[in-house]
Amino acid sequence: MSIFISIVLTSIKRNIRDRKNVIFLLLFPILLTFILGNALSSVDVGNEAAASLHTKLALVNQDDNGMVSKQYEQFLKSKEIKDIVTTRPISTINNARIQLKQENVDAIVYIPKGFSYAIENGKSKQMQVIVSGNTEGDIIKDLTESFLSRVKSHVVLAEMGKHVIDTQMPPIIYDHPLKVSGKLPKAIDYYAVTMLIMIIMYSANLGKGLVANFHYSSLGSRIRTLPIHPMKFFLGQAVGELLTVAAQIVILIFFFKFAFHANLGDHMTHLILTCFLLGLITILIGIAFSLWFNPHAADRILNIQIPILTFLAGGYVKLPDSNTLLNFLQNIMPNALAQSIIFQDIYGRHNAQGIHELINLFICLVVIFIIVIVGLRRKKYGSFCK
Repeated sequence: MSIFISIVLTSIKRNIRDRKNVIFLLLFPILLTFILGNALSSVDVGNEAAASLHTKLALVNQDDNGMVSKQYEQFLKSKEIKDIVTTRPISTINNARIQLKQENVDAIVYIPKGFSYAIENGKSKQMQVIVSGNTEGDIIKDLTESFLSRVKSHVVLAEMGKHVIDTQMPPIIYDHPLKVSGKLPKAIDYYAVTMLIMIIMYSANLGKGLVANFHYSSLGSRIRTLPIHPMKFFLGQAVGELLTVAAQIVILIFFFKFAFHANLGDHMTHLILTCFLLGLITILIGIAFSLWFNPHAADRILNIQIPILTFLAGGYVKLPDSNTLLNFLQNIMPNALAQSIIFQDIYGRHNAQGIHELINLFICLVVIFIIVIVGLRRKKYGSFCK
């Protein structure tokens, strides 16, 4: 165990002494975040987000004279809601479905006839919310659920004799978790996350260097003559690289949060663990590329691949959500998955999509790990895996 710990510490010391690498891994993302965050502050990613969150809603209200349906229409006309939702009245549900299929609207709210009467008399009647699966549709669903929750609470109070349902129901938007003010990312918030993800992707170079030092250098040849099992030495080096990345992640997160005052949310543990998982995946990616090709080819591939993956994940500029091919790629790209998980955690989007993306990230980890094992055996390092 003492030999293993010594190998880990030696790996960490070697990384720290590499000034060029330290400057790149720490100062580069800080400088890039500062430049992008300030240069684009007048444009402001928050404004882009607000535009992208301007949802188009098809409202099919067949409960024309109902009190609850009227309250819902008033709710949609309130200033806070009109800033993010454009309501389009449509006469039938079939026409609304056609508009949704053609992507002319993001969601449908269908209020059946007799809905208000059923709610006021404690009977079963459902308001339907049909969404396309994008963020805008989810916002409509959340807002509607918030509205109905308030309506139900007033019904209960009315039954208890403490309140009478009327059209003067208090504003609902103030109780909603997606309250507009303070929840949209500023440019510095956006780029603090995307640049953090990008620099973690460059941790693949550590994995590449690990294979290069062990299998392609004279130092590796001498190390293999020592009375140490190859797996123990390799794992010690890998753990050292992983701890280096973990330290880098923590330093950058706290710098962005306290120096740049970037909004990184209230769940620092979730943020660090997500970044740590991505760091582990990227190190394994570097190892896999070096095993299946060679360190020089892996270096060229990674240097081209990482900026492209960062762009496709929306790291430099927010990309539209309507592109099917782009959505597919983002669902299998580790950096895009981690980035989406972090943004959802910061801005309160705890839903099935976040869980699905986390599962996909773990699937990426398993797949890359299998590729590394196969690569070791392919290079005739089978004993190395035992």
